Amino acid sequence: MAPYCVIAIINQKGGVGKTTTAINLSACLGYFGFKTLLIDADPQSNSTIGVGVQPEDYNYTFYNYLLGNYNLSDVVIKTKFTGLYLLPTNDDLYAADIDLSKIGDDNYNTLASKMGNQISEYDFIVFDSPPHLGPLTLNIMKASDTLLVPLKADFLALQGIAILMKTLDRIKINLNAKINLKGVVLTMFNQSTNLCKEVEQSVKEVLGDIVFDTKINQNVTLAEAPSFGKPVIYYNFKSSGSENYRLLTAEFLKRMKIAKRDS
Repeated sequence: MAPYCVIAIINQKGGVGKTTTAINLSACLGYFGFKTLLIDADPQSNSTIGVGVQPEDYNYTFYNYLLGNYNLSDVVIKTKFTGLYLLPTNDDLYAADIDLSKIGDDNYNTLASKMGNQISEYDFIVFDSPPHLGPLTLNIMKASDTLLVPLKADFLALQGIAILMKTLDRIKINLNAKINLKGVVLTMFNQSTNLCKEVEQSVKEVLGDIVFDTKINQNVTLAEAPSFGKPVIYYNFKSSGSENYRLLTAEFLKRMKIAKRDS
């Protein structure tokens, strides 16, 4: 059985909550009863560290899988969190864009062709992508069918989403007609500022229902949790950050018409 979907969490801007969303959406999907594989495809390794894994402890990582002769079963780690599996990364991945470029014109299909039916045992695959649109990110978008975009609630938000939408249109035409934008989530939201409310209104005017109702509010536990190697629901279940990501995951499942399982 194929996964329900392969999710690329992408924004070409850094510092928008991309990794936070990848970690916590994956953890919540696992908590809700779905076998979920989080693939850390950002060479900064923040998703790897954020679920309690040290990159230097593993010889085989996403880089080895992408460009070597390894199967997923050789490189995936079962984390200590319910339903959550990890394909870790380390700083070897900084070389991936260059190495992929050497493959030739078909380098954008490298990841998709490797994954094939190797992902059939998982309910969801979630990619934490690099904060730029190079060969590695394009490989991820070729291998995915679902795109989620975290968007920091600031005055540059609309400019960033406009660029990403143009890129997505090109990718659908030239690379992967099956990938669809399934949601934009506003992150680092401060309910008390007029700016955030104005950004929310503007984004919804442009994108409509594609914007999730659930917003990720500014919350100190979201910043603290990775330093303890835990998704926020395992670091402080009662925090607003934990509640936000549980609600976001439930809204995502509803949008995808997938029934939540017993946790």
